[in-house]
Amino acid sequence: EQLDSSLESLAIIIHSDRPYEIRTTLVPGMYTLSTVANMMSNVSRANRFVLQNFVPSKTIDDAYRKRKSFSPKQMAEFLKIAKQYNKNSILRDQQ
Repeated sequence: EQLDSSLESLAIIIHSDRPYEIRTTLVPGMYTLSTVANMMSNVSRANRFVLQNFVPSKTIDDAYRKRKSFSPKQMAEFLKIAKQYNKNSILRDQQ
């Protein structure tokens, strides 16, 4: 139900005339190349899609502080997948 609401909100934003970007933070254990491909198929028309690497020190849930970030090579692979769906996809460094 939450995913449906999120997709509905994204559809409204994507079809608006206002500038926007969609961002997602990639968390190891939650995202794989296939989950990113699936996600991108739903937002391929976005003005800009930003992938951010998870930073364990910037989390409100202590359980995530023990997770590691993706490597630069892994993030490049995610970007490669994202660009197949949306050429305006970028990586953003949040450190």
